[in-house]
Amino acid sequence: MIDKIVALLPAHLVASLQSRSVLRKMILEGKLRSQIQRALNTLDEEALTYFADVCAKWVSTAPYWAVVGPEYPLSRLEPARLPALTGDEALVHEYEEYAFVELQAYDSDDEEDDAWQDAEVEEDEELGGGDGARLWQSPPVIAAIWREQWAAVEFFVGIGFSTCQAVDFACKKAPIETIRLLLSTGHKGVATDYALLNAIGNDDLQLVRRLRSHGPTLTYTAPRPASPWKSSLLQC
Repeated sequence: MIDKIVALLPAHLVASLQSRSVLRKMILEGKLRSQIQRALNTLDEEALTYFADVCAKWVSTAPYWAVVGPEYPLSRLEPARLPALTGDEALVHEYEEYAFVELQAYDSDDEEDDAWQDAEVEEDEELGGGDGARLWQSPPVIAAIWREQWAAVEFFVGIGFSTCQAVDFACKKAPIETIRLLLSTGHKGVATDYALLNAIGNDDLQLVRRLRSHGPTLTYTAPRPASPWKSSLLQC
């Protein structure tokens, strides 16, 4: 029946469907992991949306996805900390293959070696690595918050990425709509007492009330010199 329906479709639509079918198969087989990883590293929402449109299950094609870049100091939140990588080590860890290199035909081994080298240099520059630069892996939702890409935050939440401690980061810079979205997931650990301390330190009564209504309790009560909080807000 499907073949009969396809036979009645315009040629350009048939070609499009076939192309999407091939891409979906490649994604499911893990052959486009490097391209997806590149889109994650740059938070390319258009590319990621396209991958999701072609293959809704792309997230499940790897045991763990992370954004790799130089700007994620996650050590202040120990449960969210991920291993720091340096230079080429990060590239080896995150990029098992470069499909766009492997799919090409080369006249000699030297030509292929040059192509691989160019690809590695391009990726290294894209990540901000090289010369021993320190690279960090960050959960996609956290990375999008850190870069203030609120549409990307919504996208990552929508496709099911972890929101663990996301509000702890978001409470410093995200609009209230983004914080409301994160809290609405009801995910365990989306906000901790760290978020509550930040809201108190910023004298943000609205956020304090919203956080208290979603469960975070203050377990750390010593005032922080860099961000003194007002004890009166604890009664809100």
